[in-house]
Amino acid sequence: MRLATLVVFYALAARAVADGLPASHLLIPLVFEFVFMLWLGLVISRTVVDCPDFRAANGIGLVPLFWTLAVAGGALIWLAWGEDGLSAARVPDAALQAWQHIVETGLVWAMLAGVIGLTAASAHEIAEWRRTGGAFIWTSTLFATMRILLAIFVLPLVIFLLLPLLIPLITQMIHGELNPAWAVWTVLLVLDLGVVVTGALLHRHLEQKAAQEA
Repeated sequence: MRLATLVVFYALAARAVADGLPASHLLIPLVFEFVFMLWLGLVISRTVVDCPDFRAANGIGLVPLFWTLAVAGGALIWLAWGEDGLSAARVPDAALQAWQHIVETGLVWAMLAGVIGLTAASAHEIAEWRRTGGAFIWTSTLFATMRILLAIFVLPLVIFLLLPLLIPLITQMIHGELNPAWAVWTVLLVLDLGVVVTGALLHRHLEQKAAQEA
């Protein structure tokens, strides 16, 4: 299900980039999905999943509240920033323009696909947990953690190794012949595919380990 969600998300995101979406806007769905995941985990732990460990891991809501305020604050600074520095008067028009761009390029559908995919995957995991019992392990948090770890430790190495192939594309971006958002799109795609492969290998290893212990 995670792979299917990624296919839909990146197809819609590619369409948005092709329609002229700025590179910075491409990070909006990921940030939105991250904050949504934190609140969803809190709701799940307080309603449909009666697992003490999972509830303790989600706390009382301070983490999602902190990240919501942090993202909102960062968004306000981004919207208020201009050539003459920060200006609060710029925020309403900038916010409206950014939202119109997200809608017109279709990025809003990529955001919706991410939310639906996360919710559907969580519902499937909850159903499996109710069938098998034991501790509830929410793979969405594992996915987010692996995405961060790969971005920090693996992605820079991959970019360095592929740099000779990327130089012509970088040159095109510098000369305005190619939307820089394609670079962000490609990096995020490689990162998420790496997370899917890593997760599949880890899952296979755990299954083999459990079979040997049985």
